[in-house]
Amino acid sequence: MALFQLLDQCLARLPFKQNDGGVVIIRTDGIGDFVLWLDAAHALANYYHHRGQTVTLLASSAWSEWATEFDIFDEVVSIDRSRFDSDMGYRVQIAMGLRRRAFAAAIQPIYSRRYFEDILLLLSRAPERIGWAGDLSDPYPRMKRIRDGWYTRLVKSYVGPRMEILRNGDFARQVAEPKYLARMPDLRSLNRGQVPESFRSEMPLGEPYYVLCPGASFEIKRWPEANYAELAKLIFMRTGWRGIVCGGTEDREAAASLCAAATAPLLNWAGRTSISELSAILSQARLLVANDTGAAHIAAALGTPTVCLLGGGHYGRFFPYQVEKTDNRPLPLTAVHAMPCFGCHWKCIFPVEPGDCGPCIGEISIDQVWTLVSSVV
Repeated sequence: MALFQLLDQCLARLPFKQNDGGVVIIRTDGIGDFVLWLDAAHALANYYHHRGQTVTLLASSAWSEWATEFDIFDEVVSIDRSRFDSDMGYRVQIAMGLRRRAFAAAIQPIYSRRYFEDILLLLSRAPERIGWAGDLSDPYPRMKRIRDGWYTRLVKSYVGPRMEILRNGDFARQVAEPKYLARMPDLRSLNRGQVPESFRSEMPLGEPYYVLCPGASFEIKRWPEANYAELAKLIFMRTGWRGIVCGGTEDREAAASLCAAATAPLLNWAGRTSISELSAILSQARLLVANDTGAAHIAAALGTPTVCLLGGGHYGRFFPYQVEKTDNRPLPLTAVHAMPCFGCHWKCIFPVEPGDCGPCIGEISIDQVWTLVSSVV
């Protein structure tokens, strides 16, 4: 890592061409973070477009293809973080690509800043470089102070917990639109994906269905598959709907476990869709029940009734939703088992066996979730 950081400093010192051209926004975190930021992204992009500047999004390779479907950015450039961290040639290629574009401004709107996004901003060599002052999530405070110097402007926000939609609104007001009000992201007009043809062979057009997403980025955040199976039975008994189990390739094991445990009819589509196709499936679903995942944010942004099984690791930051302006879509519902240790950043103080969820997730009862589900079906 030290060798790569030395390379970064050498690349940052190379001669570069300045002009009054476009703007690059660096957003390379998770799909859920991207969705929560979309409404504020509109405000940022509109501000620079009105100034006659193009807007390029430097995006995570995990969802960059999906982002090209939206009429927000003039260009989406994909970056693979794992390759950037391991392949010196790729790192040089990304740095020189940023340099050749000669951006007039670089924007880094991720509140919990990391070296990865900070160095991309520095390598852009844009004369104007704007980002959050950030929080104390960086384990090396001295290095953060050094990286603060890479910015020409640091935006400050409320110290302490704050829902991400509100936080994104703080940034948009200070950088672009002073009167901006934070709202739920809206994918209804942006969603252009189509469900796979093979999906229609299993789920005929017009037949109602609901979706379950039993996976999560960490095992500790996953509500037990057996609970999902029992919930599926209750939903089927109430509605007669078939269930679709969705998720990424990393969720296939959890999805298979759920389907094996269920007595209600379920179709396993985990790992079989692109993000665009998953979005299309969620847009036509009657309901989504999911752990704290990107799928829950996508469904909520599509207006699909959503119930999220929420633990305490980041409670209040990504769920429950808080907005400053509402529309006709329902806010996602959250099932929570409150504990005094909330805010642990998933560094659980209780003994958790490999493969098990944390107690804040495991103690959420089926009856509690069913009460929320039955309120919308």
